[in-house]
Amino acid sequence: MNFINQISEILAYCDKNTSPQDEVLYELERQTHLTTLSPQMISGHYQGRLLSVISRLIKPTNILEIGTFTCYSALCLAEGLEVNGNVHTIDPCRDYDELIMNVASKSPYFSNIIRYKDPAEEILPQMENVWDLVFVDAVKQDYPLYFSMVKNKVRAGGVVIADNVLLYAEVLKENKNASAQALDSYNQSRVADRDWTTIILPIRDGLSISVKNK
Repeated sequence: MNFINQISEILAYCDKNTSPQDEVLYELERQTHLTTLSPQMISGHYQGRLLSVISRLIKPTNILEIGTFTCYSALCLAEGLEVNGNVHTIDPCRDYDELIMNVASKSPYFSNIIRYKDPAEEILPQMENVWDLVFVDAVKQDYPLYFSMVKNKVRAGGVVIADNVLLYAEVLKENKNASAQALDSYNQSRVADRDWTTIILPIRDGLSISVKNK
């Protein structure tokens, strides 16, 4: 059996040999799968540990997240915060408030999470923070807009992570839907922008990581 045919086994091996999530994250992931209509939107164990590791390496004070969902990724990102640091997470959807308050709020990191419940395009212009780390996991067609609104507020050496940038391989198609077109544009613009260094990791649905050079 060649490597390509073993991809699912390799991924399972990687997941098995990745540090475990804590009890709150485990329960939050479980309840997300049991009670929401789109549980695949959650970062989940493997990607969540990657977000935690990146945050711990950066040791951020100010983290911006666009797209809260059930607060799983925000809690993962919060694990690397400096003392008195915060995750500012934006999502106008109120559908998951009960799950967040019943489960996510039990995490010791929840007190470091500040939630905004209006659209990102309304909130971002009001924010004066200088961001150490940005995580984008929201409306795919708006990724180019989100980046344009935050790029000048990211410090030199700061990081922007964008999720779902492969969109189930839709970005490869000649006739792309609107979301795939926007993501393809986003991906190409990151490579063309010499102020940033970017890599796409083929993790789950694609994770773009951009570091600001100056």
